[in-house]
Amino acid sequence: MKFDTKRFQNLIGLYSILLKRDLKEVVKEQGNLFCKDMIRFSPPYSGVGPQSSPSSYGFDGKAKKQGMDAVDRDVRKIFAPIAQATPGQVAKYGNLAIFQAWIREKLKLPLPRYPKAVFNKYAKAGWFSQTDYENFEKSQKKAVKEKAKFVIGTTESTIKSIHESIRGKPRYRVTKGKIDGLYFVDDFKPVERYIKKVQSRVGKLKSGWYWAGLKLGNMRSSFLQRLPNERMIFVNALEENNPRVRIGCKEMATVLPQSWSWLKMAKDHRDFAIRNRVSHLIASNSNKKNLTAVIEHMRTNPYKQLTNQ
Repeated sequence: MKFDTKRFQNLIGLYSILLKRDLKEVVKEQGNLFCKDMIRFSPPYSGVGPQSSPSSYGFDGKAKKQGMDAVDRDVRKIFAPIAQATPGQVAKYGNLAIFQAWIREKLKLPLPRYPKAVFNKYAKAGWFSQTDYENFEKSQKKAVKEKAKFVIGTTESTIKSIHESIRGKPRYRVTKGKIDGLYFVDDFKPVERYIKKVQSRVGKLKSGWYWAGLKLGNMRSSFLQRLPNERMIFVNALEENNPRVRIGCKEMATVLPQSWSWLKMAKDHRDFAIRNRVSHLIASNSNKKNLTAVIEHMRTNPYKQLTNQ
């Protein structure tokens, strides 16, 4: 991703002149603020969408909870305990092992159990024959047989494979159109373990920005500081004649093209914030004497392009 940063670089130069601050310190400050902008504009959010304020937005427990709830919701859109399958769904699938697993799990649930005729017959049975299953199928001829899929011998790796194939790319979301019937599993514990494992990665789109921002200044987030810094992009060139930093989060590349819009929002917001500050500084009487320097800077623009990516 590349942005034309000429205007942004020019504003940083003006800002440095008007504040009488070393350009290196201004670049460091604005790099830190850009990282904070990216955390606010990248999911999960503290509310319904990207927002630049308040300052805690996107950093707090609300954002973490939103992300964790989204993971839980997405996985449960795909998987359900086998006991929740209807008799018609079990009969339609045509598999004795599925029937046996369904009966066993239903018997663990409190009364009443439906259809009563089935459970009155099999409630104390230790095993079920193919004939038993065929009789069950016949009894369900008139039942509504909704489309469903079943998983026997459920493992976390199986759940992961199914979940990732359905959520797909580029948005990594489980939408209604992607789901072709529920997967009923004979053991729901692996699903719950998988949910917790995925939830532990909530905030990974923000984590690289958090650690890069911490290299440049203050960053506070109890949930982001627990994530590893392996997704950080940080190249420090502040001590060179043309002070600059390269900052970013490697995870952003996995969610194209959404990450483009988040980066653009952050860049535009940082551009606006500096421009607004520069306008106030120029209008201030205390800075009238700096106008000559400002005009000269705008005419010659001696600073090379600064790139945030």
